[in-house]
Amino acid sequence: MLPETPAFDKEGIARGEYRRLVHFYGDSIARGRDSEAYHSPFNRIQDIANILLAENGYAPEELYVRCAYSQDIEKMRTELASRMIDGGDMILFEDAGPHENNIIARRQRLESIKRVVEGSGRKVSLVFTTMFDYRPDRYNAEYDALIRTSGITMNDVVRSVTSDGSCYLWDWNKEMDEAVLKLGRFEVSPMYGDGIHPNVFGNLVLATSLLNHIGVPIKRYNTIRDEFQKLLNNDNYKEKIQLDSKQLDELIDIIMKSVPEKQR
Repeated sequence: MLPETPAFDKEGIARGEYRRLVHFYGDSIARGRDSEAYHSPFNRIQDIANILLAENGYAPEELYVRCAYSQDIEKMRTELASRMIDGGDMILFEDAGPHENNIIARRQRLESIKRVVEGSGRKVSLVFTTMFDYRPDRYNAEYDALIRTSGITMNDVVRSVTSDGSCYLWDWNKEMDEAVLKLGRFEVSPMYGDGIHPNVFGNLVLATSLLNHIGVPIKRYNTIRDEFQKLLNNDNYKEKIQLDSKQLDELIDIIMKSVPEKQR
């Protein structure tokens, strides 16, 4: 049975009820593609993370992953000032952006976020992600591609901004590249066909990795296994998951047991 999700709206939650929050700022990857249509707990990375937290003994008020429904720096500033984002919390920021190739604009945006967090006086962890790009028409031609004569990629900008130790890097690009290979053994992709949004398998990869990065050992995941099995009988998914029950179990085990080593 899925754990009860604490009541919250798109503008926030009752902060005083939670000891520690992970605030997931981002675009449609954070919000979850088609979450309204499919009504699956696997359409958002944070929902999977919260299911795993509950099954591994963490009450929501102890540690909870929250969607900020925004990439807006001013909203982040406001939430820091109001203590919606408080000491001990984590800000996880992902933004595919306008799929631009402006390395100067990307650096300025990330540096602005760092200044907002540092200027708030709150002792929070700030994490930036690299991005993956598997669009059929531009495979690995965006965030991994050298930008004109600069000699660097958009992902290199993120690595550079985090290199001073004031914030952290979560290398989504590397982890999803590895997932493409591992899941490919089952002829399964971690991505939707657009090559931009993670599907239910990709979301599981990133949710598992998120908890590993913040030091949560995942020893139990029967709820995840059971809910994935239900997708085989879900009209929205069964035609897209060309696996039998045993193969699906094996695939889930591979994802859950192949998280990267804890980075901090």
